[in-house]
Amino acid sequence: MQPTVLISGATGGIGEACVRAFASAGHPVLLLTHSQAEKAESLVREIRQNGGNADWRACDLSDAASVATGFTS
Repeated sequence: MQPTVLISGATGGIGEACVRAFASAGHPVLLLTHSQAEKAESLVREIRQNGGNADWRACDLSDAASVATGFTS
């Protein structure tokens, strides 16, 4: 089983570029965002349509409760 690449800020410029690079290299990716759900859903859909493995979670890394919720839901 291949490890999943977790990318915070995944819907911003550098984060999105990282998501695309890892996904195109065949790595499963987990996108983290706290404010751009539609963008995350769109990016995950695009990766999956291209044969990649991706998912996303709403998560604010500066808030411990948000992190706990993001990884238990």
